[in-house]
Amino acid sequence: MTQGPRASVTARADLAPRRLRDPHADLLRDTRGMSREQSVARETWLAALALDRKDDVLLELELTLKGVVLWADPRLHPTRPGSAPLHERDFRPHVEVALAALTRAHALAGRLLGATRPPGALPRRLSVGFTEASRTEPWREPAALTPVESLAALRSAIGVAREVMLGLSGAERVPHRVFFAALTALRRDIERNACFNPLTLLEFRPEFDRVRSAEVLESLQLCETDTAHRLASLTFLSHFRLLRVVQMMASAAADPADPARAYVFLSVLRAEADALLDVLRERAGALLADALEREVLRLVATDVRARFESFTAETEQLSRTRAAMTASVLALRASVRRALERAVVPCGATAGAPARLAGFIDAAAQLSETLQHGVLRMVEVFRPGSDPERAVGDPDARRGATSQGRQWAWIFALVTRAFVAKARLARHASFELWSAPPSHAFIAEYLRHYRELGQALAYETLYPHRDRLTHALGALGDVDFVDDRTLDALVADCESFGAHLQLAVTSASERPELRGVALDKHRAGELLRIHLAGVAPVVARTLDALPPRS
Repeated sequence: MTQGPRASVTARADLAPRRLRDPHADLLRDTRGMSREQSVARETWLAALALDRKDDVLLELELTLKGVVLWADPRLHPTRPGSAPLHERDFRPHVEVALAALTRAHALAGRLLGATRPPGALPRRLSVGFTEASRTEPWREPAALTPVESLAALRSAIGVAREVMLGLSGAERVPHRVFFAALTALRRDIERNACFNPLTLLEFRPEFDRVRSAEVLESLQLCETDTAHRLASLTFLSHFRLLRVVQMMASAAADPADPARAYVFLSVLRAEADALLDVLRERAGALLADALEREVLRLVATDVRARFESFTAETEQLSRTRAAMTASVLALRASVRRALERAVVPCGATAGAPARLAGFIDAAAQLSETLQHGVLRMVEVFRPGSDPERAVGDPDARRGATSQGRQWAWIFALVTRAFVAKARLARHASFELWSAPPSHAFIAEYLRHYRELGQALAYETLYPHRDRLTHALGALGDVDFVDDRTLDALVADCESFGAHLQLAVTSASERPELRGVALDKHRAGELLRIHLAGVAPVVARTLDALPPRS
């Protein structure tokens, strides 16, 4: 369903000079707070380690520890409406999840240490203050430890936390304050570790996060500015990292020995998606605009006419880049929240093992499609016509991308229909001469949704009147009163856009990869309501008031 941008932008991207630079160097170097000496020592240790799939083992260890620490936050747990207040809930089931994850982390750390396991625990006796040695005890200087010693100390801390959780699991009731305190002690030990501290959101490591897809690397080289290049790298690296988190979650849920540890990966997904949303939605537009503004201000006045077309094309490309990044991360947030609020059975709920496994499988399938579609959406911005299978390394990527595009086109067509209904209601209210003028705040709300989701869909589906609709909404976004003629024209534009989206849904359904596969409107409706909840209450209420339609 995704198509390329305008021909002028495509031609300019194809002729863009290739920059000989590492697409991920800055992010891989700067996102984790380690000194150069520590980073080199860690890489040297890992390179010399004789262990099969050692990179995967280390990544699972670090993601498991991050998930255990995040598991202390009840906002990152699967939940259902009407849950009991926090102080009334029993966290014994959550203790079992943390215990399963810590047991797995302890075993992974042991595999990485192998037969050589230096003592990593604290001394059994306190030091004697009368001696000079008490001021130079080795455990007081964690930054000076080697990677092996740091890993041994980490394994020791995991063992202590596991014993605490084992004790709590036998308690009659575990309040949240006790559960939180136990995991906070583990967090402090991990944060003090010199070489193995994964407790940072949106952090990347060269041993895990080197993107090997030629399609993605080629598209990154076509970024016009350093700011767009860095934001695109952040988007790609985050999506590929979260794809691996989803795979670990599915593998853990299918493990008959201890499937409870799959819950901690949901916490990682929620926290990482929220952090990525904060960066891309709140800062990406301003960063891209500032870079373009600096380039314009450096231009000599006599060269404005000659550079007008190139600046117009660059503005169009930056606008499409921002729209694709924002739409991708909002779709990801909705999918993660659906997994937490709809698909996965809450921890401690009365449900059998098959029901829990089915919930995790459903969530993993939805999240994988969403993440792959986000990657492909960004690739199409810079390199139209790329092969989805080569871009993400999945033979079903084309079907998943088309399914996701159809789903979100249907969702935004429904949002547009709700806006049109609200606009007509406001138009009718203007005939009541004795009533107050109707409020037009719903236009600003729809403009926000259009900028976050609709504009990317307009690019992808090649809506011919995209610029006119964007300018009309932007001109009225902060206007308190709109005359009837202007409102009628806006309604006509939105009706045309909604009809175009419905046609795109039909066209996607007729493509070979989706032929015979019906649109799951129940799942799409869940995503729609999750997206609208707390963001646009006026649109949500109008949507509820719409008459049913097949």
